[in-house]
Amino acid sequence: MLPLALAVLIAVPQEGQPLPMKEGGFCTGISWITATETAGWSQDIGPDFSVYRYDGPDKTWFGIYGGNASQVSGSTGETLFVRDGVTVRSAIVDGQFRGYLATDKRGWQNHFFGSVFTNTPQDRAFFDRVDFGPAGLEKCRKYQ
Repeated sequence: MLPLALAVLIAVPQEGQPLPMKEGGFCTGISWITATETAGWSQDIGPDFSVYRYDGPDKTWFGIYGGNASQVSGSTGETLFVRDGVTVRSAIVDGQFRGYLATDKRGWQNHFFGSVFTNTPQDRAFFDRVDFGPAGLEKCRKYQ
């Protein structure tokens, strides 16, 4: 009975944990995010993924999934950009915009979603604070 109970505890995400910031940001697996605000962040930790959430002023919010099997993995959409070996494209599911899916060469993903994304060219400015490159990945290794 104990192994089954332990397996159930491990499989249930730990929701709403505070998100610790290091050097003004945090790691999402394939990217380092520089946070413009340090308050309002939480994380849900699953068995093989994490979801980072920000609740901002005026009901603005967004989330970032980090793992390798996002809910929008099979989505279609145009490529927004390719940077440091990561392709970021709009996630369109059943004709609906569902944010942006970033995928690295290994297939690991970040799904960026929420009220701040509108599928317009202005969304690209958000990614100025996302580092997919060597400096960001080094911070990820440093704060694992």
